[in-house]
Amino acid sequence: MDHHQQELRHAAAQAFIASLDQLADCLEDPTAPASNQTLNQEQPASTVVNAVATETSSLQALAAAAADIEAFMQANATLRRNLLAE
Repeated sequence: MDHHQQELRHAAAQAFIASLDQLADCLEDPTAPASNQTLNQEQPASTVVNAVATETSSLQALAAAAADIEAFMQANATLRRNLLAE
């Protein structure tokens, strides 16, 4: 493995770790309602709006983390194919 491939692999690993950190942050968000809590009509509208905004934000962050993980996996597969071809 040459120096350039090592740099690419290191960058991909760093992106992967950052994605895992972001994913963990999404899962540990203290502002998100607990899974056993449900919103009902008796709760103020602002609570419902805040919960929806929080969930949307968490889902967007989760989607970004998933995209980073997918990119890492693709880069890793490409690197593996290149190494096997040598």
